Amino acid sequence: MRVYHTETKEAFNALMEELEREDCKWQSGDEPTALKINWFKYCSDTIVRVKNRVIVYNSKSHISDEGLIEKYTKESKTKSKIPVVPQFVADWYEKHKSILEYKIWEYIYDWDDQDCESDFYDFMDDDNLKPIETLIKMRNGYEVEKEQLYYVKLIDQATGYLNVRRDGCKSLNNSVQNDIFKTKFTEAEIKAIDERYWQFAVPVEEVTE
Repeated sequence: MRVYHTETKEAFNALMEELEREDCKWQSGDEPTALKINWFKYCSDTIVRVKNRVIVYNSKSHISDEGLIEKYTKESKTKSKIPVVPQFVADWYEKHKSILEYKIWEYIYDWDDQDCESDFYDFMDDDNLKPIETLIKMRNGYEVEKEQLYYVKLIDQATGYLNVRRDGCKSLNNSVQNDIFKTKFTEAEIKAIDERYWQFAVPVEEVTE
């Protein structure tokens, strides 16, 4: 997931144009540039979130973890030409970059033998993501997409969040993460603890501490 702060209308418009080139859409299905008026709801506090090419927007006050936010300006357009990829794509690239073209060809040639349940298989199978072009462009630099983090809210109250101590001991308390207790988890981390917890996952930016 990517989270952008568009402080000016010009920055918001530039971001919409960039996201349209990436074939992103608003939740409503509209093209990004069709709803440039959205900026006026929150103006300089406008936050744009992009996940799986779906765009949503909100006020900056709704983001509890400011470390997720990247300030977007018109000048950011040059930077945004660098591919932004999930960690699993970056891992595959780093493993095979010394003979990249051959490894891409080999992966496609052995397509029927690949793990069709893997995230990388889905990436390579999605023409809209331009997987081969993206992998080649990564030679000139890339950024790893910030992975979505979640709280696990097991009880609907302020102290109903899953807390996991360093030794693995689990308890319920508030959502504040510190050096002792971990409260923010990736999807994989939650499912590794207990797959049943996934139904209680809440994106961290939707919770105000």
